Amino acid sequence: MAENSENRGAGFGIFFGVLMFLCAGLGYQFGPHIYKLIGQWYIYTAVAAWWSMLSALGTGTLDFIVLLVPVVKKAAGKIWSDRSRTARRARIVGLAVLYVVAAWVNVAVGVAVSRPAERSKEFEKAGLMNFDEIEPDIYVTVVLEDGGVPRDRDVQYEIVGIEPVELPRKIILLDLPRYIACQKRGAGPIKLTVRPLYPDVTVRFADPLVALGEETVVKKYDPALLGNAPAGKEGDYSPAFQYRFGGTGAPLDYTICGTENKLGMRDKTVLLRWNNNWELSYRDVLNEQEEFAEAGETVDFYYPGERIAFDLDMLRGSESRDRALLEKLRGAARYELFWESADDRTVQADEAVIKQALSASDMPELPKCMVKTGPDIAYHCYAGEDDLGYYCIVTGNGTVKWEAAPGQTALVLRLDIG
Repeated sequence: MAENSENRGAGFGIFFGVLMFLCAGLGYQFGPHIYKLIGQWYIYTAVAAWWSMLSALGTGTLDFIVLLVPVVKKAAGKIWSDRSRTARRARIVGLAVLYVVAAWVNVAVGVAVSRPAERSKEFEKAGLMNFDEIEPDIYVTVVLEDGGVPRDRDVQYEIVGIEPVELPRKIILLDLPRYIACQKRGAGPIKLTVRPLYPDVTVRFADPLVALGEETVVKKYDPALLGNAPAGKEGDYSPAFQYRFGGTGAPLDYTICGTENKLGMRDKTVLLRWNNNWELSYRDVLNEQEEFAEAGETVDFYYPGERIAFDLDMLRGSESRDRALLEKLRGAARYELFWESADDRTVQADEAVIKQALSASDMPELPKCMVKTGPDIAYHCYAGEDDLGYYCIVTGNGTVKWEAAPGQTALVLRLDIG
């Protein structure tokens, strides 16, 4: 009976050794697939954190000791010699746990050895990678074009360069199993140069129909806007705006192409500036426009056109063919200007000003209201209860004139004359 138990124990010991060898080979051969299962497990990270030579020696020594010292042999012998069924089952469970733990350790070693070889082969130039794929590893070093380290988690990175690198001899000796695996699989230590793919910044050019001081509250976008300067002033704006990534460095020029422009980003932020030399009345407040934008944002520059300051002096000095309107304007003692309606397909507005006066002669706390002249804005004029009709404002030789508004306008403002 004792001899039979001893033989069975020896058989279990041999089976243990073969199983551990197969588990390590299994982890090495099918590393990429097994890594998806155990990549975040402590059993893998604990093994992979050591230099592979020390890890392999430690695991191999552990397996050898378990085989050499008859732990498995004795446990198996007692299983077959013990007459108590409960004790026998307990020893079987204990032995099974030992096998499972040792097997998983050997699988983790195999995966840890194969992982660098697989990683250094899976990258291609012009390929994309996410931030969680940028793992610190002596076999794959990832740097930015300026030599910095990628830190932005919110964007993808484009691989713009792959070059092999040499490892110091002492590192090769400490990491010999992994190094041999790389050489065997035609891989090797590489350096990846990447470029972050930040979303474009959209730079739009808007026509501010109404502005309070320098703050635009109602604006519209016109595909034919740029180039349509007032008569005799074509080309009086800069054909390019400047930008600086990160707000530093030498400014670069971007040639304006219509009312909507896409600026490819090389950094997370950009400083935009559009400098002009507007000459007509009230355009100079928008001469120097500067915006700070983050990747993916939309920013607006304003093409001012000609505009006037809306106040009592302007009303009283107006001209009109309509004598009834002209009489009310020249006799105005106060006024209030409200936003009545807008074509929301072409005009965007600050919701905060919808239900309040844009400008009023007895409300000095409001900033000066500037409005664009021309047929884009119609004024629905009231004098008390009298509805005076719809008019637009035009200028000529410095004179403000009120004319009947066309049938379609982008914006209607209500003017109450006191």
